[in-house]
Amino acid sequence: MSTVAPALPRPARRDPLAVFLFFSLLLHFLFLSFLPLPERDLLAPPREQLTEVELLPTPSPAPPVVAKAEPLVKKPQAKEKPEPKPQEQLPEQIVSPPDQTNDEVPENTRLLSDRNSSTKEQTVAVGTPLPSPPQKDKSAAKDKTELQKPPTQLASKTPTTTPTSKPPVEKQAEKALSAATTPQNPAPGKPDAPARAPQLFARPDDLLAQGWLSGEGSDQEKKAEHQPPQGRDLIALAPPPRESLLSLPGQVGTPDFLPDVRQGALTFLNTKAHRFAPFVRRVALRVFEHLIIHQRKQLHIDDVVAARDVVTVEAKIDVQGNLKGLIIQTRSGSYSVDEALLKACEKGAWDENPPAEAKAEDGYIHFIFRSDINAQYDELGLRAIITYLQVGLV
Repeated sequence: MSTVAPALPRPARRDPLAVFLFFSLLLHFLFLSFLPLPERDLLAPPREQLTEVELLPTPSPAPPVVAKAEPLVKKPQAKEKPEPKPQEQLPEQIVSPPDQTNDEVPENTRLLSDRNSSTKEQTVAVGTPLPSPPQKDKSAAKDKTELQKPPTQLASKTPTTTPTSKPPVEKQAEKALSAATTPQNPAPGKPDAPARAPQLFARPDDLLAQGWLSGEGSDQEKKAEHQPPQGRDLIALAPPPRESLLSLPGQVGTPDFLPDVRQGALTFLNTKAHRFAPFVRRVALRVFEHLIIHQRKQLHIDDVVAARDVVTVEAKIDVQGNLKGLIIQTRSGSYSVDEALLKACEKGAWDENPPAEAKAEDGYIHFIFRSDINAQYDELGLRAIITYLQVGLV
């Protein structure tokens, strides 16, 4: 017979987290219950604390210290300066020059100025200055004058000529030539060897290669080549001076082109360009330099050939010397040639110290720049390109 035991249901297990939270809340409540609480209400605003202040009376001011009265001392009366007599008074001095100046020329004077110099009839001598005489003619003239002088006897020592120093290569070449020309006795027991003398116009390199010279002089020359030039060597390396505009051959005169003035043997002008020649020359040379530089950088042969006429530009400068405007009056037919003169005027048409008398009625100084460029050919082709610049002051 089998027995069956009844199966009892197991009790459900409690969650440990809930037990832990229960005991934690219990401990916190007990802890907070034993803490002392303040008597005042936490929500009530704090009371104002009043401080008592006691006002003290102001101290009485100290009595003022009275200084002892000093006896009055009578000052001596200053003597009045006597008024100067009317004859001793200085005349009034004028600091600034007067507006009206006396331009009258004094009689029997030997001094002239630009203000009072004028000519009744203007003439111009067209040409260029002659070149200076060559140095050879001067030396020949000196020799002639020395020959014409009578010989004079002087009781002095005869001048001794000091030999000029020669380079070591030439010295060794002379020694080798002298040794070759002098007869040498052959050694006994040896046949006469054919002596081969160096050539008369042989170069030092050939003599070194044939063994006639040693290489000591060449080493010194190499050292001298590596050393930089100093002193007079720098002057010797400078290029020779070239002929300027004032040393060109031709008839003596002025290179200015003035078609409205009668030609003559001498130049007498009243024009602005002649009166203010240094000012015009400064501006003209500066513009011409910039014109040459721009033409060499930008122009081609096609641009030069395309220029059929003269280009004219008017430049307007104020009294301070600043450029205020440029106007093209005539064109050459080549845009590049016209642009070259415009660029040159923009960079060179100015001056730091222009004369105030050179201004026109509108208060500006007017310059006229007229440029022409031509190409010259010969049998071989293009020979040169010549640029002309004429400058006038209106």
